[in-house]
Amino acid sequence: MSLNHLFKTADTTKSTIYGDTMLSGRSILPPQLFYEAVEQSHVAISITDLNANILYTNPAFQRVTGYNGSEIQGENESFLSDKHTPRAMYDELWECLRQQKTWSGVLLNRHKDGSRYLAEVSIAPMVDEQGDTVYYLGMHPSQKSKSGD
Repeated sequence: MSLNHLFKTADTTKSTIYGDTMLSGRSILPPQLFYEAVEQSHVAISITDLNANILYTNPAFQRVTGYNGSEIQGENESFLSDKHTPRAMYDELWECLRQQKTWSGVLLNRHKDGSRYLAEVSIAPMVDEQGDTVYYLGMHPSQKSKSGD
C-alpha cells in the first residue's frame, strides 16, 4: 500500500484524505515530502486498518519495537502488548477512536527481544472526505524505560 494514499491534512481534531496532493495551510506540498518526513522522523509511526492490523511502520517504529516492517505488517497492534495493560485502558482508547478523537496514554509493550518497555502512544483517527474513519495513525514519541524479563 502506498503511503501517498494514506497521508492526509490535519485540522485540530481530524485529518482528511485529498487524493495525491497534500494541503498544508494554503500551499500544496508534494506527497513525497510527507513520505520522507515520516520515514526520517525519530517518532515511531504506524498506520493500521480499522481493526488495528498494521499496514505500515517507519524505521523509528522498527528501532523501538525491534520488528522490521515485513515481520509486523499484517499483525494486530495488540501483538506488541505485554498483556499487563488494564482492559479499561483499551476500552477508553477504542471509545475515543469511535468518537474520532485522538487517544494518548502509556502502554506496557514487549520488544522483539522479550524486554518490556513503556510506550508513550498517541493514536489518531484518519478520516476520508466523507468524514468516515478509514485508518488509524499511531505515534510513539519515546520509550520511557526498558527492563529485562
